[in-house]
Amino acid sequence: MKLFDLIIISGATLSHANHKILDNISLAIKNNDRIGLIGRNGSGKSSFLDMIDGKHLIDNGSISKKANIKISYVEQEPILQEDINIFKAIYNDMSSDYQHYDNNKVARTKKIINDLNLDENLLIKNISKGVYKKVALAKAIVSDPDLLMLDEPTNHLDIEGIEYFADKLSKWKKSLILVTHDRYFLDKTTNKIIEIDKNKIFYFPGNYSKWQSHKDQIIESEETLEKKLDEVLHQEELWIRKGVQARRKRNEGRVRRLEQLRQQREERIKNTGTLKITFNESKISGKIVYKVKSVSKSYNNIKIIDNFSTEIIRKDRVGIVGPNSVGKTTLLNIILQKDHPDSGSVETGTNINVGYFDQQKNSLYEDKTILENISINGEWIFYDNKNIHVIKYLENFLFHPSKIHNLVKTLSGGEKTRLALAMLLSKPTNVLILDEPTNDLDIESVEVLEEKLQNYHGTIIIVSHDRTFLNNIVTQTIVFKGNGNWINTFGTIDTNEYFYYKKQEKINKNILINKNPEKKSGNKVSKLQPWEVKELEEITKTITTLENKLYELTAKLSTPQMHQKPNPELEEINIKIETISLAIEEKYLRWETLEEKNNKHNNT
Repeated sequence: MKLFDLIIISGATLSHANHKILDNISLAIKNNDRIGLIGRNGSGKSSFLDMIDGKHLIDNGSISKKANIKISYVEQEPILQEDINIFKAIYNDMSSDYQHYDNNKVARTKKIINDLNLDENLLIKNISKGVYKKVALAKAIVSDPDLLMLDEPTNHLDIEGIEYFADKLSKWKKSLILVTHDRYFLDKTTNKIIEIDKNKIFYFPGNYSKWQSHKDQIIESEETLEKKLDEVLHQEELWIRKGVQARRKRNEGRVRRLEQLRQQREERIKNTGTLKITFNESKISGKIVYKVKSVSKSYNNIKIIDNFSTEIIRKDRVGIVGPNSVGKTTLLNIILQKDHPDSGSVETGTNINVGYFDQQKNSLYEDKTILENISINGEWIFYDNKNIHVIKYLENFLFHPSKIHNLVKTLSGGEKTRLALAMLLSKPTNVLILDEPTNDLDIESVEVLEEKLQNYHGTIIIVSHDRTFLNNIVTQTIVFKGNGNWINTFGTIDTNEYFYYKKQEKINKNILINKNPEKKSGNKVSKLQPWEVKELEEITKTITTLENKLYELTAKLSTPQMHQKPNPELEEINIKIETISLAIEEKYLRWETLEEKNNKHNNT
C-alpha cells in the first residue's frame, strides 16, 4: 500500500441472493479524494459503501485498509440514540462525566451546533426528520474521520441545510465518498466521480458536470459497440435457421455462442432501462389559475402564513422555497383547497385539471400491489397518444412484469416515487403541483423528469430542495422571509437567494455603516434637495425596468431550447443577469439612503 492510499480494492466481486452487484472491480482511495458515487437506483451504490464499511463481505478479491483507519458512515436512514440530547449525540459520548471530554472536540461540537442553529439540550426523540439528519451528519463530521461516507445526505434537508453542508464538505481536508442525487451538492463537494454501471465501476477525475460531458462520448462508443453485437447476433441466428441438422451437430460450439449472445443482449436491455415520461396534457386552463388573496394561517399560535397574496397565471412555473417546517406544504394545501386558511381566500380558475405529487405519497395504497394501485381506473391507460395496457405502462417506469404483484409497502423509496409518478401521469392535467418530486430518484431519472417538465405546456408549482432541478424549471419563486412572511419574486432560486439573502445582508450592513444623515442645528435632518427628489422618482422607475429585464433574461434562460446544444448565448445571458443584479443592488442601496433621509426629515 502506497503512502497516500487509504483503501485498495483489488478484483472484488460482490453478490446478494445470487444477484451479482459488483464484478471484479479495482480501485485505490487516497487521502483527499472527494468521490461522488453515482449510478441508477439498484446499481449497488449503498452496497459499495457497505462493502467498504465491512457490512457486506466480498465473494472474491481483496480489500486492504490503512492501519488504524477511522471511517464514519452516515446511511440513508441513520439511527441515533433517542434518549440523549443533541450535544451528546453529536459529541458521541453518553457519559455524564464531562471532566474527561476532549476540549477540541467539545469546541467542534459547539461550533457546528451554533452554525446549524440547533438547541443542544433538545432530546433526539423530540426532533424533526430534518434536524435528525443534521445531527447525524454533524456527528460524523465532528468525529474527524480519515474517510467520511455519506449515503444521500441531502434527504430531509432544506436548501439552507444543503448549502451549509455543501460548503463544509467542499473544504473537507480528508477523504469523502458521497452518494447523492443532488447535482449541485455533487458539483460543489467532489473532485472525482465513480459511476457503477452493469456491475462495473467507471472512474473520472473531476466533478459531475465535467463527467456529464465525458459520459456523452462513452454513450456514443457504447451505442456503436451494441450495434456491432446486434449485427453478429443477427448473422448467427440466420446461420442457425439455414443450417441443416448435420451442420448443427458439427457446430455445437457455435450454437452455444448464439445462446451466449442472446443472454448478453437480454442482460444489456435489462441493465439499460430508462424512465420514460410523457405528460398527458388536457385542454388549456383559463388565464388565471389561482388567485390567493390575503391568506393567513397559524398553528399553535405560530404564524405560518401572514397576509400572503399572489396570482398564478397559466404557464407560470413557480418554485416555493424556504427552510424545513416553515409551511411550504401548508401553502400548497391551501392553494389546492385541501386546507383552509384562518383568513383570506383562494380562487381557482376555470377548466383546471390538477395533477398533485404528494411527498408523503399518500396516493399509494401500501397494502395493495403495484398492479392494483395503477389499475384503480381500469386496465387501459391513454398514454403518449395511444391506449396501452397497465402492465406495458408500468414498464415505462421501470417496473418489470415479474415485479408488478409486489406489495407497495415492500418497495424502496425510489420505486415508490416512480409509482407515484406513474399514478400522476396516468391522468390528463394542465396544472402540476409537485411536493418534493425528486426524493429517492437517481440522477438519471431526475434529469428525465426535469427535461419533460421543461417541455410541459401547463402551469407548474414545485416545492423542492433540489437546487439544480428548481433552477432548470422555475421562472419565479415564492420565498419564505420569516415570521410567516412570503414574497413572490421573478427569477430562479439562485438569483433570488443571491439578491434577497446574501446581497441584502451586505446592503443592510452598508446602510448601517454609512448611515450618517446630514444634521442642522437643533438635530434637524435636512430635507431632500430638489435634485434628490427627482432622483428618488427616477430610481423607482429604473428598478422596475431592471427587474423586468432580469425576469425576461431568467425566463429565456429556463427555456429548453437554450440547453439542447452548445449555445454561446448562454454565457452572454449569464453575464447580463450578473450585471443587472449588481445594478439593482446599487439602485436599492441608493433608494434606501434617499428614502431614509426623506422619512427622517418628515418625522422631525
